Amino acid sequence: LGERRERYQSGVDKLKATNKTVEGMRKQLQLLQPVLAQSQKQTAQLLGDVSTDQTNADAVKARVEAEEAEVAAIAAEAEAIAAEAKRELDEAMPAFHAAVKSLDALDKKDIVEVKSYAKPPELVQSVMEAVCVLLGVKTEWAEAKKLLGVPALIERLRSYNKDAMGDKLLKQVGKYTSQASFAPEAVGKVSLACRSLCMWVIALEKYAAAARAVLPKKEKHAAAKKKKEAAERDVAKKRDELRRIEEKVAALQEKLAKVQAK
Repeated sequence: LGERRERYQSGVDKLKATNKTVEGMRKQLQLLQPVLAQSQKQTAQLLGDVSTDQTNADAVKARVEAEEAEVAAIAAEAEAIAAEAKRELDEAMPAFHAAVKSLDALDKKDIVEVKSYAKPPELVQSVMEAVCVLLGVKTEWAEAKKLLGVPALIERLRSYNKDAMGDKLLKQVGKYTSQASFAPEAVGKVSLACRSLCMWVIALEKYAAAARAVLPKKEKHAAAKKKKEAAERDVAKKRDELRRIEEKVAALQEKLAKVQAK
């Protein structure tokens, strides 16, 4: 009877202890209810924040992609304009290069011969006047003869700034080049030296005329390029904004995962 009594007493003691533990856990759960409710509220808030920021990120991303496509279109247009202008200008280059190369044929003997004229033939006079106009020298024969005596004349002709020819200068040169007789073949029959100079004058005028024709395209290209650069800067700002939003969304998603796990 004593053994049985002890066994029963032991069972009763365990039941009491268990009840006490359960009661403690029940109280702990009651204390945790507000915490759980707060966590659920926080989770719901985080879910809303993640959803809102993700929507914002998607909207910004769509805008960035649309603007990047627009920038690409502007860039393509600018390149097309530049290519067209270059192509038109390049058409005048072979004649210019040929004229510069013809300067190699200028012989000292031929130049001396031209200088020796007291009263030059009409074609020689026209060619030298055109050269004087381009070099900013008076169109008198005495000045032309001085010019022919300059040692660095050929180099000066070679390095002439063909891109700096304005409308006024072109108009002045045009008075000579518009003459039917102002042609290398005709001039060459009178003077070999002036033939090369005639080619040089005509090539310069053709190049300058071509350059003036493509000037609006160059200006259009410059404007398109400026617009492209401004658009690229704007897109870069939006990319930074998108990156910040995406980083914020990623941080919120990480925080949400931790709260949900808790």
